[in-house]
Amino acid sequence: MPRGRPALLAVGALLLCVLLLLLLLPAARRRAPARGPANGTVRAGVVPGDPAVAYREAAVPRFLAPGRPDVLLLHGQAFTSHTWQALGTLALLAAEGHRAVAIDLPGYGDSPPAGSLSTQQGRAAFVRHVVQQLGLQRPVLVSPSMSGRFSLPFLVAHGEQLAGFVPIAPVGTREYTAVQYQQVQVGAKRMPGAVLPALDSALLQRYRADELGRVGRLASPVPDILSLFFQTPTLILYGDRDTGLGKQALQSLQHLPRHRVVVLPGAGHACYVDKPEDFHRALLGFLGQLQ
Repeated sequence: MPRGRPALLAVGALLLCVLLLLLLLPAARRRAPARGPANGTVRAGVVPGDPAVAYREAAVPRFLAPGRPDVLLLHGQAFTSHTWQALGTLALLAAEGHRAVAIDLPGYGDSPPAGSLSTQQGRAAFVRHVVQQLGLQRPVLVSPSMSGRFSLPFLVAHGEQLAGFVPIAPVGTREYTAVQYQQVQVGAKRMPGAVLPALDSALLQRYRADELGRVGRLASPVPDILSLFFQTPTLILYGDRDTGLGKQALQSLQHLPRHRVVVLPGAGHACYVDKPEDFHRALLGFLGQLQ
């Protein structure tokens, strides 16, 4: 064998290893976020209004392409917006290209109490105000436990303003009927008042994608009727050790037409705290389907 050939073979092997490493790195980076909290710069701010609302937001890297849905994170009674920072959720979502904002609900964290939120209408208006003031574009709303008092009224009244809904064993699910959940959809507010009661759940279930495709080719006013069938995608999350509120909420939330359920093994009521890696993996998977 010529004297220089072993050196050439060694160089070739080295180049091959480098090439394989470069090919594997992107996949490794895509999987990494689900394995644990991410580091990142989180800034604090205040939404003006009565009441004012404190929030935290992680910076989205400039090189990431736009178009991924915004995410608004609420919190449970024992937590604040800082929880989502401590778990790495804000930085993780930002690293994936999502504008993610966590707020302190009135009377929690750095947000002062408010006496004007005693009704469902008032709490729905509060969430709508926050979304508008933050400039969120049809966000995905993440709502654990106590925050269901805010998220559910907003969902029922303004579901068309959400790209998705992630309830995590929320309270207040029994305050709404199965029909109200079935009517949560994009565009429902454009429907005449007499039309919605006439279209019951059996009718909704009979329509399939191919039927909707044929209807969609017809002339107006059919497109307004067609909008009834575009419901808010929902990811129902809870821990298998949450034998109370998690399963109770599921009984009501399962009436949402476009939903799927993820049960986190070994997790209690605050499943996102008990199993953050599993929670992040489920959340990112859901967000990925919305893009």
